[in-house]
Amino acid sequence: MKFKLFKKIFRSPTGRDLVYAFIDGQGTPLVFLNGLSDSMESWVETLRHANITRPCLLVDLPGQGSSLELELQKSDEFQYQLSIEEQVEALTSLLGHLSIREFGLVGFSYGGGVALGMLQEASSQVKDLILLMPFILRLDLSFPLSRLWAAQFELMKSMTPRSLRQPYLVLEKSYERFVEHYMNFRYLKRIPEERHRQVAVELSRGIMEFNSFSVIPQIPDERLILITSGLDTLVPQSLYQEFWYRIPEHKKQSWVNILNGDHLILEQAPETVAQLLSSALQGELHGVKKITLSEVRTSSAI
Repeated sequence: MKFKLFKKIFRSPTGRDLVYAFIDGQGTPLVFLNGLSDSMESWVETLRHANITRPCLLVDLPGQGSSLELELQKSDEFQYQLSIEEQVEALTSLLGHLSIREFGLVGFSYGGGVALGMLQEASSQVKDLILLMPFILRLDLSFPLSRLWAAQFELMKSMTPRSLRQPYLVLEKSYERFVEHYMNFRYLKRIPEERHRQVAVELSRGIMEFNSFSVIPQIPDERLILITSGLDTLVPQSLYQEFWYRIPEHKKQSWVNILNGDHLILEQAPETVAQLLSSALQGELHGVKKITLSEVRTSSAI
């Protein structure tokens, strides 16, 4: 898929500036939603390898990418803690502005949570739902990410036997990599470094109040494609499993678990994600599959 991102600015009715890019094509548009503290740029490498002919809308929601940069130029009083409902309202306004009445949603991580939130507002308009390592949460399990990591660190530090030291080192390395690569704001050179972590934590707190399981009845029939990674450090596999099995069979199309993939899959293997997206949109993914990155690349598993 050859394209260039020509970014435009839309001001929502609530005064939010949204930066977006629209790629022409034929058929029902696909809306790509970014991960936490990321930008539309995160999709570029994947889309270049994907065989997608449909129109594509990429958008930096409030608190993301160029949209955040624009708002910080206007004021230092930016409200980072944005709920799912506020993100859905902003996206819905943009879709109305572009006269997009039916669309598919491709949500990665945080964007997967926003995609599920969109079902509350516009379930009848959603024609495809592809969730890639989505952030999902049961409301009764809600807690700030900062508390999760802090508690894990303290627990592992208190375990002094040598046999328990290695798991702590693995966890610490995983967290450092997460902060360095996933929250590094590589696209926001003009935002002071001391704000990077603040934005990530506040956005995560905003999504914590949304119960992903509550929108299961709104998932379109035979449309859900769930793609997860076996080495995901953010969402437990048990939670994905519970989410999947609570969904009625007539709503599910496929669950693909990449056994050796991690949460940074868009950077780890953009070509693999592109192939999975292409196969999903062409109706070639069905059932529950456990595969490896090499299997996807050779097409032996899909």
